[in-house]
Amino acid sequence: MPIEIRELVIKTTIVDNEVAGLRNKSHSVSKKDLEKLKKEIIELCIEKIEDKINKHKER
Repeated sequence: MPIEIRELVIKTTIVDNEVAGLRNKSHSVSKKDLEKLKKEIIELCIEKIEDKINKHKER
């Protein structure tokens, strides 16, 4: 029997680079990359929502 997860919780901590002393500089993400990732996530979400709507209309 499949299990459906209806909730996803994402937790994160935001730290100002100046406060953190600019450590782990190799892990920083440029604004351009961040915007690209954000756009990809939004597109995937829209695609999933459209799939759900189409499946609901078929019934």
